[in-house]
Amino acid sequence: MYSISLLIAAGCMVFLYNTQHPINVAIRAGLQHMPAEELKRSLVMRASARIRLALGLAIMITVTIAGYRVPVEIGNMIAASQDRQVELQSARLSSRLAAEKRHVEGMIETFGGTDGYLTYLQSVKSVN
Repeated sequence: MYSISLLIAAGCMVFLYNTQHPINVAIRAGLQHMPAEELKRSLVMRASARIRLALGLAIMITVTIAGYRVPVEIGNMIAASQDRQVELQSARLSSRLAAEKRHVEGMIETFGGTDGYLTYLQSVKSVN
């Protein structure tokens, strides 16, 4: 379940990455009226570029890790679901067999023994 939180973290980092766009940074810092060459050499813009680079690398790493983990987690969920289905099927089968056994024991009791029950079964089979 780490992949979902990794994807959410990557989404948050993408938002932060977009906030570090040079135009947005220049507007927030009040540097939009500076010439382009001076703006590039500004400490604020250089720090913003480094932050943007670090965020971009972190986004790539996070998305790559999540990309490798998602198929593994989906496969584990499918395998767990199949195991649960097998357990439920075997539980249903065992309960059905137990019910049939109780029914046969009740019928044997009703007909006064196995011979009476077998006679009943043969008569039912001959009618059908």
